[in-house]
Amino acid sequence: AYSLRLFGYMNGATVSMMVCLGDRLGLYGALAGAGALTSAELAEKTGLAERWVREWLYGQGASGLLETRDGERFAGWIFGMADRLAARSRRSLARERRALQRS
Repeated sequence: AYSLRLFGYMNGATVSMMVCLGDRLGLYGALAGAGALTSAELAEKTGLAERWVREWLYGQGASGLLETRDGERFAGWIFGMADRLAARSRRSLARERRALQRS
């Protein structure tokens, strides 16, 4: 029971880290409103290496945050969250910019 609980915590930490990466690298923002995309399409939209975008998409699919029917195109409920994350990131950047201008 202890090892299963520990594994659950480690799994949650990994998924959280991948969500953070998706936010910081603009992956969720690029997915927002785009429909189902392949790793090559998402890599082209973000300027990131396709190989790593593919791994990120697979991780998001395995965790249930994105859906895939064929293992190639990814979409899902997370896109509503993507819009919120993108808006939050823009607000956060604007606040940081204003704080730096006051310094």
